[in-house]
Amino acid sequence: MLMSHLIDVIPFLLGTLIVLLGPIKVNHKHPLNVAIVAVTIIYLVAQSSWFSAWLSGNEWGREWANYVWFLFNTGTMGIFLCVLFCKRQ
Repeated sequence: MLMSHLIDVIPFLLGTLIVLLGPIKVNHKHPLNVAIVAVTIIYLVAQSSWFSAWLSGNEWGREWANYVWFLFNTGTMGIFLCVLFCKRQ
């Protein structure tokens, strides 16, 4: 059971790298790059708050984290749509 929760560390670490290195390495004038960093920050908040609420047994915290997950999922799908339809190939 512990392994199933520890596997969430992998995307959390990747998200941390995006937030730390993204603003340094990417073109700030491109709105898609800014959206990627912003949605990654939302992911980090959602993942950490949900997991913390789960560990402490706080049901209200898990419900709040579900709303943050909704923001993350919506932002991610928006980025996918932009990549599919807005970028020239």
